[in-house]
Amino acid sequence: MGTVALSVVVPSSGIINQLPAKHYLQKPFSAIQKSNFGTSVDEPNGIRSSHSPVNTFKYNSVLSSLVKNGKLEEAHGLFDEMHQRNEVSWATIISGYTRSGDYLKVLDLLDEMWKEGFRPNEFAMGSLIKASSGLKDVCVGQQLHGWWIRSGYGIDVYVETSLVKMYANVGCLSDAQRVFDGVSVSCLKDGPLWNSIIGAYVLHECWNEAFELFCCMVATVSVAPTKFTYASMISACTNAREERYGKIIHGMVIKYGEFDDTMMGNSLVTFYAKCGMLQDANRVFESIRTKSVVSWNSIIAGNEQNGEEEAAIDLFRRMIELGHSLQPNRITFLSVLSSVSKLSALTLGKKIHARLIKSFLEPETSISNSLITMYSKYKEVGKASLVFEKLPFKDMVTWNSMITGFDQNELPEKCLELFKKMLSLGIKTDDHTYTAILAALSSLPSEFRYVKLGKEIHGYILRRAVLNGVTTFTSNAILSMYAKSTQIENAEKLFNGMSEKDNYSWNAMMDGYSINGRPEDSIKIFLDKHEKNLPFDYLTFSIVLTACGRLVSFNLGKQFHALTVKNIDGCGKIHPSHLLSVNNSLISMYSKCGSISDAALLMCFRGQL
Repeated sequence: MGTVALSVVVPSSGIINQLPAKHYLQKPFSAIQKSNFGTSVDEPNGIRSSHSPVNTFKYNSVLSSLVKNGKLEEAHGLFDEMHQRNEVSWATIISGYTRSGDYLKVLDLLDEMWKEGFRPNEFAMGSLIKASSGLKDVCVGQQLHGWWIRSGYGIDVYVETSLVKMYANVGCLSDAQRVFDGVSVSCLKDGPLWNSIIGAYVLHECWNEAFELFCCMVATVSVAPTKFTYASMISACTNAREERYGKIIHGMVIKYGEFDDTMMGNSLVTFYAKCGMLQDANRVFESIRTKSVVSWNSIIAGNEQNGEEEAAIDLFRRMIELGHSLQPNRITFLSVLSSVSKLSALTLGKKIHARLIKSFLEPETSISNSLITMYSKYKEVGKASLVFEKLPFKDMVTWNSMITGFDQNELPEKCLELFKKMLSLGIKTDDHTYTAILAALSSLPSEFRYVKLGKEIHGYILRRAVLNGVTTFTSNAILSMYAKSTQIENAEKLFNGMSEKDNYSWNAMMDGYSINGRPEDSIKIFLDKHEKNLPFDYLTFSIVLTACGRLVSFNLGKQFHALTVKNIDGCGKIHPSHLLSVNNSLISMYSKCGSISDAALLMCFRGQL
């Protein structure tokens, strides 16, 4: 493995160096004495200044202490008063500003450093590379890298690690890999270097490559993984939904004693929850001795995302019982409000709202959005509207949530009023906005003014989507609006012109034909879908059975009944409410076809086909 040779040159002037390249390369890198340098002047912090390097060492010790304690302003004051600075002095102050996130100041200090005739040592270089990474400026990072190669310092594992992280953070994964490939064999025994390259692949969602590097690290090079390595790998397993690898890494964490009660435990809870292994997630959570807010947030969110809303609420209650020692934060409330919205728990929702007011979290936009959704679902649209009006900063989700809330509560006029206000204020709209407003229009009486308004909104959507086109999601909403507004011809044109159709598109067109007195065409659409081997869902069968009932075709209805049973039996577990919907369509179909005995039989076995 050789040294990485990037075609990078240091400019003669600019961020890194204001001096010509030849000038600074030939210039000695010892400290430049200032003309007003005294020999024995009292200085702050009990240090006396002289030409002796001992005093510089003392200054650097104090400087380092101030930086480590976060007293950056005092540190810079002391740094300015130093008559003799060395490479350590510059590295210390640069490190301080890098830690504080003031990356532009770091580059200013680099310019000053060059002017005083110093060049960065490996510690300063690591901070400088981190600053370029923070600025997302690959050009600065490449110039630093080029200078480091040209300087003749050789390979330093600390600098190489910083370069790998920098290239990964600015999106140059191949360059990060080239740096890693170019390090010496001795550097390959450095754990942080391996962590940086594994983290780079995890950052870029290259899960397989991250797994391969981890195996190489453990088996080939025999470098002991640290908790940071395990954290990266658990993150990779979580996002890749790699249950087997995740369990192996969990076993390694326990075996080698790297189980951290907070960081590692929280990562494992998230991993198991996202992979649907909720029992394992709960088991890991209970094993964490010192549970942080992040621990509770991870398990509450995990239960909510896996459909265990009641368990999520019980966990929230347990967390509250701990008192002031552990206070819920924004993430906690978002998860528990989502759980409340899915259950009949309005009373608890109101209590949570009261707690949010006391915690001064109610004005937070994402929390208010969740409150609007919760109140709207429970027909408390007045309270939802009050939350909306009080919110100081409304984002697009806020407006969409309120429009959807009015639509759910059968207040289409309010939807239109809010949509017009949204447009007048220049608020950005998206697919969710269009779906909600078009659904509201579909529920209005089929009067000319509403049809005209629907066409105007359709035109507005087309104008807004000139570059990227109208999404299938929005096209389905327009299709449904036309179909329910007795504009079946417009729906037909739109359906035939759609480049991509999903299951909703076919169902909407079938339903449109059926409710507009064209059940034969509804059945033709079904047969066309069947010939194309496209998937069916419970709604498809409900629509086609309803069409058979409108045709009063008993024989056709029985055939579709058999096809329904065959397909639904083959698609695995079906939600009881979906099965009930199909059952009701069958009862209606047999009743309209005059077969009361078949309808009565289905009534006796509700929930079965």
